[in-house]
Amino acid sequence: MKPSQEVLDDFRNHKSTLTAMFASWYMLVNPDKTVLVMSATQQKAIEFVSQTRKILNVVPYCKHMVPNEHTKDSALGFNHNVRTTFTQDMSCTARGSTSQITGLHSDLIICDDVEISTNTQTAEARENLLHKLTELESVRNKGSRVIFLGTPHSSESIYTVLKEAYPLVKYPAMMPDESLPGESEYV
Repeated sequence: MKPSQEVLDDFRNHKSTLTAMFASWYMLVNPDKTVLVMSATQQKAIEFVSQTRKILNVVPYCKHMVPNEHTKDSALGFNHNVRTTFTQDMSCTARGSTSQITGLHSDLIICDDVEISTNTQTAEARENLLHKLTELESVRNKGSRVIFLGTPHSSESIYTVLKEAYPLVKYPAMMPDESLPGESEYV
């Protein structure tokens, strides 16, 4: 297991919002680093990038990063305004799990709900998704970080397989009650 990779597992606990805040902070302190957001659908990834972009507008100490008219800024991604190195990769990019990612390079990869009920119904579908996720290794820059956010949809969840390669971090939605069976593992 590598400490730069983790799987976050929770349900309805604003994990995407918190991670969009993290992505904004990451770009603030690392202005020349890139963020790739992958979700099961392109639309979900676009929504995550849009939320990250909106954070730049509303957080006072991030306003100087808001893209201007001379900077790339679209639904699929954006370059923030304080970037000093320019490559083909945008500061923050959205991709669906079936999108082409070959040729991208990223310092922070966020996989937000790559597993959904419609893309993991069969063993073959789960295997195809896992194969696609292995492609992330080819777009990672040296020293990069990978974060998976998601909720397992079955006992055969891809997250079960991923936790063999990536550390699993669970954040409970409520403080566990040690007197209840099974909850003491979170304390």
